[in-house]
Amino acid sequence: MKRVIPPLFPASLLDGTDEECLTYFRLKKVRHPHLRNAVKLAQDNIDFGADHEIVAVVGPTEVGTTTLGVRLHNFYGREWPGLQKMGDVKSMVSSVAVDAPSSAGRVDVNYWKRLLKTMNRPGN
Repeated sequence: MKRVIPPLFPASLLDGTDEECLTYFRLKKVRHPHLRNAVKLAQDNIDFGADHEIVAVVGPTEVGTTTLGVRLHNFYGREWPGLQKMGDVKSMVSSVAVDAPSSAGRVDVNYWKRLLKTMNRPGN
């Protein structure tokens, strides 16, 4: 018995121009198999972490750290006002996004210390 695999795009694209194909697929989003788990794990670390704990999302280029950070930022951007009203959080900001400089595999502790000091200044 043959198993028929349903097409995941309109068959008309097979006869379409390159531009039509690019336009169609440019609008498509493909779910990463591990992204949902990574988001849940990061939320657990944030929600159940110790007071004043900073959760950093770090990783090499092209592994999804930016996507994960954006998802967390969007989630807490929506949820933070309600959590503050309930008294569950003391922070005035839900997240901070930083493009860290490449350290060729090394962690530049001084960079992160300067960053935290800058973020802690009034008006920043």
